Amino acid sequence: MKTSIARRLACRKRRILKRLARANREKYERCAAEAGPVFDPAGVKYELAEKTRGIAYGGVGLMMKLAQETGLVEAIDRRLRLLKMHVPYHESDHVMNFVLNALCDAT
Repeated sequence: MKTSIARRLACRKRRILKRLARANREKYERCAAEAGPVFDPAGVKYELAEKTRGIAYGGVGLMMKLAQETGLVEAIDRRLRLLKMHVPYHESDHVMNFVLNALCDAT
């Protein structure tokens, strides 16, 4: 193959890849703007029963709810920049992962 043809094909390939990358980035940004953090304690509920066998880490959902209601989750997302694209996770999801692991005696 002639070098001029190879150069033209390489240039076309670069333009196509650049266009696809831009389209994917816009799609991811649109999804991230619509979605919130993945760790969502909205469905957490606690019940007491006479014959309860719970786990020692049952308060983790309550801690997540506390972090969300005090504005900690939003503050983390607003001030910390770790990710280029937020699909599906946000910065607060990563930070709260470390926090929850520490609360559950993880190493």
